[in-house]
Amino acid sequence: MKLETIKKRLSKDRPMVSVTLRMPEDVVNDLKKIAPLKGFSGYQGLLRGYVGAALREDLERMEGSAVVQLIEKLRADGVPEATLHKATSSLKITITKRDNKLFVEKRPEGDFAVRKGNSQRASAVLPTQAEAIERAKELNPGASPVVERVRHTTGGKPNQWRKA
Repeated sequence: MKLETIKKRLSKDRPMVSVTLRMPEDVVNDLKKIAPLKGFSGYQGLLRGYVGAALREDLERMEGSAVVQLIEKLRADGVPEATLHKATSSLKITITKRDNKLFVEKRPEGDFAVRKGNSQRASAVLPTQAEAIERAKELNPGASPVVERVRHTTGGKPNQWRKA
């Protein structure tokens, strides 16, 4: 929330409006019990506090949505995930991708491709599976790539997928 907005909210001479609410009697009784325990002289102050806290949370989330829109635009323009993560790490926001899975699969040529789901082109092509897994982790930090099995194991056979 912006500093000027916070200063206005702390002012004691803010104009007030009377609001009438119909609430279940047991809820009002619970508010009356809790209010003194939380340092309020009455339940109406507690109710204002609850509404104010929820409102501030929603306003912060909405103000952050512009940042999220910017991140999505940068992502669409090809800015690497690692760069976005580094740029936003000091902010108190979490960036998430809608479909953030990367897949490592063996190509007919014998090397390994790193690609997003349903993509035509590979994000990277590397000579070994281990290098491809590392590159996938660099491209999408914080998410485990899904890797195609290339040999028979006790846990699976080729053409099955596992998390790296």
